Amino acid sequence: MKNHIYAFILVISMSTCAGNMYLHAQCNNFDFDRGDFFNWTGKTGKYWGNYRPANIFEWTTQNISSGTLPTVNSVCSSYQPDEHSGRRFTLLPRRPPGTLPTDRFSSGGLPKYPNDTNCKYVVRLGNACDGAEAEALTFSYSPTLQNSLLLLNYALMIGSPHPGYGLDNPTFEIRVKADGVVTQELKCAELRINSDTRSPLVLQDTAFHTLPVGSSSPYYLYRSWSKVGIDLHLYQGQDIEVEIAIGDCSFSGHFGYAYFSGTCMPMELINWECASMPTTDTAAIVEAPEGYTYKWKKASDTTVVISTDRILALVDTDFTDNAALSLLCELTSLAIGTNGQGCITNLEIVVDNNKPLASFTHTFDTCDTTRTVNFASNSISRASELDTSSIEWDFGDGSPVVTGVVNPQHRYATPGIYIVKYKISSLMGCSSSVQDTLTITDPVGISLNKNTLPPEVNIFPNPTNGEIKVSSQKESLHILSVQVLDVTGKLAFESQTSTFNIGHLPNGIYSIRIHTNKGISVKKVVKQ
Repeated sequence: MKNHIYAFILVISMSTCAGNMYLHAQCNNFDFDRGDFFNWTGKTGKYWGNYRPANIFEWTTQNISSGTLPTVNSVCSSYQPDEHSGRRFTLLPRRPPGTLPTDRFSSGGLPKYPNDTNCKYVVRLGNACDGAEAEALTFSYSPTLQNSLLLLNYALMIGSPHPGYGLDNPTFEIRVKADGVVTQELKCAELRINSDTRSPLVLQDTAFHTLPVGSSSPYYLYRSWSKVGIDLHLYQGQDIEVEIAIGDCSFSGHFGYAYFSGTCMPMELINWECASMPTTDTAAIVEAPEGYTYKWKKASDTTVVISTDRILALVDTDFTDNAALSLLCELTSLAIGTNGQGCITNLEIVVDNNKPLASFTHTFDTCDTTRTVNFASNSISRASELDTSSIEWDFGDGSPVVTGVVNPQHRYATPGIYIVKYKISSLMGCSSSVQDTLTITDPVGISLNKNTLPPEVNIFPNPTNGEIKVSSQKESLHILSVQVLDVTGKLAFESQTSTFNIGHLPNGIYSIRIHTNKGISVKKVVKQ
């Protein structure tokens, strides 16, 4: 079960390629799940790099329609056309089942599809032709509450770097425009990556894999699938254009191309209250979106980072006196704003402890020869009412688990030490369990095998003011001694004769343990 928690900024976490028809309508084919380029347009041109650092791409052909994009090809000067015949905009076939195909220049290291079965379609932008070519795809939409987070999944195959040449190396770029311009202080406006880690003009990205000498392409690098989130919740109602571009080496010596897919989603945090709890200790799970780095803090102390994981699991000790917990999460994207600052989104959510507090008690009479124990469930509900039908009792003696009984009785066959386990769930499905060790003993000296209990042993009067006489109708049965036990099983009086007086003892119920030449018998007497 899940709750969507709306706060001043809200983020939902989903797969980068969503398979949900609701999201298809909201994303307007940003995820290519129609299986075509609907709502996308293209550009082709030249990549200038350091020759024109203020405008590294020159677009000579723009507004290429969605229907025309699959037909735009390159004429390769140095490399044989690949399996996509030099196409500059390639929508790969629907994701195949089983083992994923890999890029032919990666020596098997780079799958063409991300490791996400929901991702059905992927686009390859660019190709294996050099010549300082540049390609871009653009997507325009107006963000709403339901689609203001764009999540892009991308992988790169680019030429090896010329150290220190920065933008002259093949470069991948994501740019965002609001109302047609990028001069506004867009919060998440740009991501630029290439393989030259010395360049101050690009993201210092060291996540590239170098292909070994002797492979089919020893002078190329690939970057495995990565995710970047672009937060556009501040631009709801504005015309937003997202441009995804790739450029070859500006010296015309090396090619570069990118694989990518994406989706959009509401700006929500999800509190996965009872779903997929990793352990029985988990009280709540809060999930942030993919494509960021994370700093989780409690609102009560924002100086302490309690986790840097995307998914935060909370346990009982994270909550004080069962009160709701207010959390803050700082998310930092790889994208930067036009002001050069990192893309940071601050989220807040209030989380309840969703686990019930499992608890039970047990009572039994230490002088009860049947070894019957009374159990009672006294669990406490928190964020949801208790589901008593979910109760499970395991009495630890190998007997079947008892379900749905709040206050059961159980009779143990033999003395011993038993581990009793108790579990209960809330109506939301959150479960909690507890166990206790129970020691079952017989009264001292008493054999509880009914076949050895002597018959027809009587005590009178009962009730009594003090004097008691023990007798038997069997002449062969001889009374050897008598012990008087209080309700706790403690020895209160002992006699070697069959007639004795307990007038000095407090009023109450006592067990009379009668030792005979044929065995032991236990009787109850009321002293008043």
